[in-house]
Amino acid sequence: MSWVSFWIDPASAPARTGLGVTTVLTMVTLSGKIGAAPELNYVRAIDVWMLTCKLFVVLALLEYAFVNFTAMKEKEEQTPAVDVEQQAEQVKKEAGPDLYDCEENENKTSLKKKFKFSVSTVMAEKLPRSLDHVSRVLFPVAFVIFVCAYFGLYVSAE
Repeated sequence: MSWVSFWIDPASAPARTGLGVTTVLTMVTLSGKIGAAPELNYVRAIDVWMLTCKLFVVLALLEYAFVNFTAMKEKEEQTPAVDVEQQAEQVKKEAGPDLYDCEENENKTSLKKKFKFSVSTVMAEKLPRSLDHVSRVLFPVAFVIFVCAYFGLYVSAE
């Protein structure tokens, strides 16, 4: 269930975080439902299964933390080093006064925001989205490998 977060937009932090926390809480609840065993000197199969499932859930949350951190860093790095006010004046002169029906100060602020948004967000979304695309494949493949190894090991042991 935590893998669904890889298909949610990285900018949608509440949705991804909520899904991850809900999955963690579900895993904790399921762990509590497993009957307590007497003191054993070995690890039970159910313990291995639950621990690995928890690991995948936590890794999905860490993947989002990394995606979010990367997006923020790239946004900061991709902010243009040009004079934004000068760019805004140039755009205003080229477009003409009819295009803008705002006051002079509001117009500059609006153009600043638009310019910063267009350059920084387009460039900053490439790596986080590609990390999500890799995770969409990597997590299920890794889990299928775990399931095959898990059942192969425990079926052949009996």
